[in-house]
Amino acid sequence: VELSTSEIYMLATLIYLEGNTESIECQRAICSVVVNRMIMWDMSLEEVIYQKNQFTPAHLIEYYNPTDVQIEIVKEIMKDGVTIPEYVCYFRADRYHNWSGMNDYINLDHTYFSFSNMD
Repeated sequence: VELSTSEIYMLATLIYLEGNTESIECQRAICSVVVNRMIMWDMSLEEVIYQKNQFTPAHLIEYYNPTDVQIEIVKEIMKDGVTIPEYVCYFRADRYHNWSGMNDYINLDHTYFSFSNMD
């Protein structure tokens, strides 16, 4: 996946909003989920981020700025690839998803990563 400068900034801001209090490892996994969705679902970054009912703070992106840490995370993922398996396309704070067809993958800090049998 290749991203423009503005897309790198947009994704970095989403990572900031979703996980700035989490570890670098967790923030990399959050970034990886977005990239996985782009690839698995053949969608643009904007389509993934603003998909209905997916990333709660997406509407705040234009009002916040990421730190250098989040920008570097995005650049690392773009250069080296995702840090979680490509089929892991979901995360949630505080607990795993409990929907039918969802499988637990890993818990990092306060964020729980999952995948679906239906993707």
